Amino acid sequence: MSDDRFADLLTRFKRLIPALSKDVLESILAEVPLYRNLPAEQLQGEVLHVVRVNLEAFLRSLPDGLPRAEDLAFLRSSAARRAEEGVPLDSVLAAYSVGARTAWRALVQLGEREDPTALLELATAILRYTETV
Repeated sequence: MSDDRFADLLTRFKRLIPALSKDVLESILAEVPLYRNLPAEQLQGEVLHVVRVNLEAFLRSLPDGLPRAEDLAFLRSSAARRAEEGVPLDSVLAAYSVGARTAWRALVQLGEREDPTALLELATAILRYTETV
């Protein structure tokens, strides 16, 4: 997918990533109860960092339609750490789903004046990215 048509929207989305990362983490805590058992320092440190990297990786995936190998390696490593901590895979996958949904809502808000077809393409890109991850 060429992101030329979305350049302005994606630039605005990129600027939103620090605040959006916090929103995603809050949504994960609200919807995936097991994450509430993790220490606050870990949530505000490592987990928040992983959320931010994931949002940035989504943006990097747009030109080719797939996440980069190095992004996938980072996310795999993070998921492995969650497994070592006893976080079940279904909770990790649920967190990714919550993140995708939260990112989608942000894109819709930012792009409410965009061509609906463009937003549908971005929805497809989010789904493809989430499936791959």
